[in-house]
Amino acid sequence: MSSTPRVVRLAGLVVLVYALLRLPADAGTTPSALSVLQFNMCGNACGTRFAVVDDLESEITDRAQQPFVVTLNEVCRGQYDRLLADLPYHGHFQPTMPNRCWDGSDYGVAVLVRSSDIGYAGSAPLPAPAGGEPRTVTCVRTAFQGRSLVACATHLDTDPANTASQVTAVAEHAGTFGAGAAVVVGGDFNTTPGRPALDPMDADFVEADAADDAFTGGCSRARCGDRPGYAHPTRRIDYVFLSRGDFTGTSELVTSAAHSDHVPLWATATLAPAR
Repeated sequence: MSSTPRVVRLAGLVVLVYALLRLPADAGTTPSALSVLQFNMCGNACGTRFAVVDDLESEITDRAQQPFVVTLNEVCRGQYDRLLADLPYHGHFQPTMPNRCWDGSDYGVAVLVRSSDIGYAGSAPLPAPAGGEPRTVTCVRTAFQGRSLVACATHLDTDPANTASQVTAVAEHAGTFGAGAAVVVGGDFNTTPGRPALDPMDADFVEADAADDAFTGGCSRARCGDRPGYAHPTRRIDYVFLSRGDFTGTSELVTSAAHSDHVPLWATATLAPAR
């Protein structure tokens, strides 16, 4: 039998494969949902050490869609290192106070991304006109569905006199990335929904679910006893903000955590095509 038909078929297959490889990476695809998990671990003050890490790891791995971005507050570096060792994430830890944890490690906020494509995008200290503990916002840069994505974590002071200036600083720092990337900000803002102090975020960001004011954190005496610093009532104080115009189909839910005075806050959104 002649080999000519076989050669023709092989040549046609090569042309087809080459044509497919030339297609744009996102050809024929639709944007996938971005899942974000925000959690204040109470990693040192609640005295649960690695029990709260176990809680968080189960929260992440037990879900069909594991979060692409995880923003953490009140996390000890030892706990952060354990998360990176156990889970397929990369990230950045930003200390706010040195030597605050039971193991001598520093204490701060962190951003984890389920990708090795990650780079540190910078941090900024937050102003404290009324005094109080040092606070910061920290960001990393990655990519999702072919778009540049910046994810930031922050934790604001409990003193209402610091809230407005700190929210403004977070909005300004995270907003600087909006020209070239979609931006996610997760954090404990220590203020309830609808407060004017949150207004600076509204210019460039939308809350993942502004209608949901379910409890996310804060210890009443009934929940945490009479330990110092736990006199404020339980309330909605954790948020996920998304850069305005970059996301659609947003939703949010809260779950539970046995060893923190906060609960995990999940946000899901579809990343829109680049503007």
